[in-house]
Amino acid sequence: MPRKSNVLRHSALSVARNSRPILTSAEKRCLLLAPLAVRTTGCAVCTSGVAGVSRCDIRVTAEEFERLKQARSRLLRKLEDARAATSTAIAREQRLMKQLALVDQRAGEAIAVEERDIEELEAREAQEAAAAQVAPGTSLSLPVPPGSLALSPFTWSAMDGLDDGFWDSVGLTAPAVVGSGDTSGLGSSS
Repeated sequence: MPRKSNVLRHSALSVARNSRPILTSAEKRCLLLAPLAVRTTGCAVCTSGVAGVSRCDIRVTAEEFERLKQARSRLLRKLEDARAATSTAIAREQRLMKQLALVDQRAGEAIAVEERDIEELEAREAQEAAAAQVAPGTSLSLPVPPGSLALSPFTWSAMDGLDDGFWDSVGLTAPAVVGSGDTSGLGSSS
């Protein structure tokens, strides 16, 4: 005849097959301390055959199985949402990378144009500097035709900021404009 504790346990478990099972203290300890071995309907401690430990009989009820199925479907939905978000993020990243490459290309083109303009300007300046160099013994001054700078003292005074009476106080007469027929030039007033 089976022991009384086993009979009570098996009868309690058979009554509660589709509801929450009633667990003995050993079974509760197994649930708290050891992971469930699903194929043997017991915990890892009980199935390992440790001496002095009674075997537990843990069965998953229909309610618990439904909760597991719901949790699985909920996790699958979250996984799909995460994958969709990941693909969206990857697409956005690729789009931003293309935009960055385009901006970098435009910046490179702008720099190349600026460098080309600077090189052309430097080449022109070098040509102008080479053209401006004068052979030794030659003058950089422009040829001035004779008499073209012969101005009256009044004109020179106006340019220098002198008053018109300056030349009279010095005792000089105003020079004649070249080409006017007057050849007296500068002289003293008599």
